[in-house]
Amino acid sequence: MMRKERNRFGVPGRRTTAAVLTAALAATGITFIGLGLDHSDRGGAPREDRTTAPVTEAAALARAVKTGKTVEVTAARTARSTTWARPDGFLAKKLYSSPILAKVGGEWRPVDYDLRRTEAGWEPTSTNARMVFSAGSKADGEDSDR
Repeated sequence: MMRKERNRFGVPGRRTTAAVLTAALAATGITFIGLGLDHSDRGGAPREDRTTAPVTEAAALARAVKTGKTVEVTAARTARSTTWARPDGFLAKKLYSSPILAKVGGEWRPVDYDLRRTEAGWEPTSTNARMVFSAGSKADGEDSDR
């Protein structure tokens, strides 16, 4: 009869722990690699570069039921709300007191108040209202070194 390998705290020994961790890591790695193979028809483009059509309620509900995870209904996005399809067949809407999304160039982006330099002056990166802050001006005939 063999004695099980355990240390003074009652935890399995190094060999057992190493074998369990290796098996778990291998299983996780195989699953992770499999997830990247879903869209092989796109030529392996990074996910950020892909343009996607808005996801409708019906499509989101079907995907949520199939995957068992919540799916955002991107067609129902607003500046102050997001809608999610749940795996149980219901929709959940999150409402916000202030805008969290801004429509920039026809697509929704997170509100970003960081200023960037433009020809007109300084403007926030993405907001729902256009704001331009003056870059200052030079008075005629005066030095700007002051």
